[in-house]
Amino acid sequence: MRPAEATATEELFEGLECIEATQKIACSAGMLKYEWARKGVTLEITDAIIAATTLSFDLYLATDNLRHFPMSELNHIDLPVT
Repeated sequence: MRPAEATATEELFEGLECIEATQKIACSAGMLKYEWARKGVTLEITDAIIAATTLSFDLYLATDNLRHFPMSELNHIDLPVT
């Protein structure tokens, strides 16, 4: 974050809801890593936790890097290209 972006960043964070990474989400993330490893795809644990959380709460993931999230059942929002 650049100093000039501080206010906008704070406003963004104030509008976000924090979701606890529960044991259920952690287990789901582990299963995602296992399932995709069997297909020859290595998922980072952080991406697996994000995906598991998104799936657990039926949320939309806003990302410009879908190759980290190959799950077809994952709802996502494409970010604009800048």
